[in-house]
Amino acid sequence: MDMNAFFVFMLATVAIMIIGSFGASFIYYITIHRNGTIQYILKIFVIGLMTIPIAILLILSTCYYFFWINGIYKILRYFKLSKSQENNTDDSMEDADIIVHLVHGTFETNASWTLPGSKIREEIKNIGKEIGRNIGISRFCWDGKNTVASRTLAAENLNKHIAQFPQKNQYIIAHSHGGAIVREMSHLQSNDDIAGKIRGVCLLSPPFIFQHEVIRTSGNLGYIFRCSGTLAIQVLLAVFLLPFDLYSYSISGLIFFITLSFEWVLSQKYSNEISEELKKNKDCNSIDFNNIQIFHAIGDEADSALRFISSLHEGCFALLSQLKEVNSKENKLLKCSAIFSSIGYILLAIIYYYDYMILSMAFIFSIILTIIFYLYNLRFKSSNDIPIVLAIAAMPVAIFSFYLSIAKALAYGDLRLIFCPQIFISSSETPIGEYEILKLYPETDSMLIHSTHSHPEAINNIVNWLYSSELERMPKSNL
Repeated sequence: MDMNAFFVFMLATVAIMIIGSFGASFIYYITIHRNGTIQYILKIFVIGLMTIPIAILLILSTCYYFFWINGIYKILRYFKLSKSQENNTDDSMEDADIIVHLVHGTFETNASWTLPGSKIREEIKNIGKEIGRNIGISRFCWDGKNTVASRTLAAENLNKHIAQFPQKNQYIIAHSHGGAIVREMSHLQSNDDIAGKIRGVCLLSPPFIFQHEVIRTSGNLGYIFRCSGTLAIQVLLAVFLLPFDLYSYSISGLIFFITLSFEWVLSQKYSNEISEELKKNKDCNSIDFNNIQIFHAIGDEADSALRFISSLHEGCFALLSQLKEVNSKENKLLKCSAIFSSIGYILLAIIYYYDYMILSMAFIFSIILTIIFYLYNLRFKSSNDIPIVLAIAAMPVAIFSFYLSIAKALAYGDLRLIFCPQIFISSSETPIGEYEILKLYPETDSMLIHSTHSHPEAINNIVNWLYSSELERMPKSNL
């Protein structure tokens, strides 16, 4: 037997040993924990059914982003850039007594509700006529990207934008992530003078993001999340290349080790980075302004989507915690796995002895490796070690988790979350603290619930809030 044949023989022996150990362990678990095993399989199936459409949408969205947004659309937008810049300025407001700042949400750099002629602007102007004050309306524009960096930069720019107006009576009306921008702006160190100018803040359908570092109870099984992207990439390579006979085991193996190295390094880097940010910003989850009014739609589709993705992702961690608990209660697994697999190897060696001598020899060597592996684990195995059957059972969960983590990271605007499974993230319609909130509902099913800036009831409530805020501030002798 030459060296190449010997290498293939040993590789086949190891593969047989791994597959046999997994099969024997699976038989053990389904015998001892039949209901739990079946439930686990069903849970994976359900999560997979919900995750696969998300994965398909992510792949299509990636193609859309690179070929359309960064391609054709970017070229078309270049020719319209000068026109869009004209909308970023407002009329002169030197004679205005009151300034109302309109802050749009994500993906709405030219939001119609902030433009001249909109219903909300007309109603605000009418308030000025009723109270005898000249109200100036300022339209604050930011890039509208759904990223943490964009919102942070927008908060700094909004702070500067408000500072340029000398008027002492200013209000902010912000929609969607515009509320997150206002919250972040309220904690800037340079906003002492700004806080004195802001008489009130009205927030429309704001999805406030909260991040917390949690201790995952999946033990060593949690490390599989650090290679979830690597596993997902291998599945994609197999799905797209195998049908065309383009799949190469050597190239796939090389990609496996490269992606695994990158994923492990990025997980460590971003985990430490976000942890430090959370410690630094732990007291910045409230809004440090007075007179906060929040209008939120019932069943807001934007907020509901964020919560659904987060809850589904958290379900993956819960499944691994269940697997870890199963491992902690079983001490007979190694022994039963070794016995069951060895019996299987002996039977297969006898069956293939005459027709496939090499394969029969591989089964015999697999028995030797199984015994060595069993004795090693019996002597050195830690209580925290994970049996191979559980590690393999956790792989589908890790793959689904990777796509869900991408969806969650895109939804919350922070791609670092893909590599930080210890970060629990959620959204809420209110910031931390006591704030008054008024729920709205759509009159017809044709109205987008998240678009509270155009909701007739919301506009009426905004006008009443602004009107009453000015009445409380102004001396009664001036009314």
